[in-house]
Amino acid sequence: MFEADNCHLLWNRSGSGLLAYVSTDVDTSGKSYYGKEQLYLMHPKRNVNAMITLSEKGGLQEAQWHPNSDEFVVIDDHPPRVTCYNHKGMAVKEIASGCPRNIIRFDPHGQFMWMGGFGNLNGEMSFMHWKDANAVEMLGFNKDETCRYYEYSPDGTMFVTARIHEFIKIDNGFRIYSYNGHCITEYKHERLHQIAFRPVAAPQLYPERTNIRKGPTQPKQSEKKAYVPPHLRDKGNTQQQQQQQQQHNNNNTNQSSEHDNESKHNSNEPSQHKHQNPPKPKKQKQNKQENDNTPWPRGSRFQEHIGKTLDDTETKSAKKKRKKKPKEKREQAQQGGQGQEQEQEQGQGSGTSIDASAKTENEGNE
Repeated sequence: MFEADNCHLLWNRSGSGLLAYVSTDVDTSGKSYYGKEQLYLMHPKRNVNAMITLSEKGGLQEAQWHPNSDEFVVIDDHPPRVTCYNHKGMAVKEIASGCPRNIIRFDPHGQFMWMGGFGNLNGEMSFMHWKDANAVEMLGFNKDETCRYYEYSPDGTMFVTARIHEFIKIDNGFRIYSYNGHCITEYKHERLHQIAFRPVAAPQLYPERTNIRKGPTQPKQSEKKAYVPPHLRDKGNTQQQQQQQQQHNNNNTNQSSEHDNESKHNSNEPSQHKHQNPPKPKKQKQNKQENDNTPWPRGSRFQEHIGKTLDDTETKSAKKKRKKKPKEKREQAQQGGQGQEQEQEQGQGSGTSIDASAKTENEGNE
């Protein structure tokens, strides 16, 4: 007996085993805000009643029985982890970890297994070859971001994915893949509501495939780029250009360091090597007078240029002399004006003294 608000039962093909996925809306232990999830395995004939431990981070994503055995596969944890269990509920092998997958499908023969990541994931698909629980081999890889239906064909040689109008209003259609992930064909429709393979009563009519080939491989993940703000994304100075510029600068610094090392090595060489070749005698400079007295041929361009420069210098000196004359006259006029003012001041002073003496004389006579 177990407590549950919701329960989902999954029987195996023979009806001898049962997987019970139960969940509660409230976790009484207080470990999780979103409730509690548990997975139970029951085999009445084998007297097996076991609880499968799930990760507390991501919970249960998917659980599927193998068609021809009592083994089953579970996807849980975050990031997702794919694990295979035996009939006793013991983990046998971890098929994949850290891969974005949340759905599992087996072909009717149990020879191939498909895993996909849809909904909030990026639509990656893995096509596997199932030999047993301990031997699962990767065959191919492909991608379909918006599909909502996925199923194997009755013979197990093809796999179909569909984009249905109920879930997405645009890009409706379906794709057919081979067992190893190679895309065979694609059909597009304005509105696609349902797609299904024609059912077969006895899957044993189709023999198992013996010649198994590998399909397309998963591309290598590119290195994570540094975040670029939106206002700098359209500019030409991208990260690649910056890296190239840094490499160019590093190469220049390496070359300069090598050049400096060579120069130091040459300077550290013994003096015998330096004085093997005697220095060349320096040329004596000619006197300026000799250069000035050298006659220039008549009519040469250099002579004409010299004549023009001489004429220009003469005209400039004449203009300077003309400009000096009015300045001299102004200075003389200023000096003459200052002399007159002084004489007037002296005359005024003597007149005042005479008037004062006349007044004193008149007062005495009175």
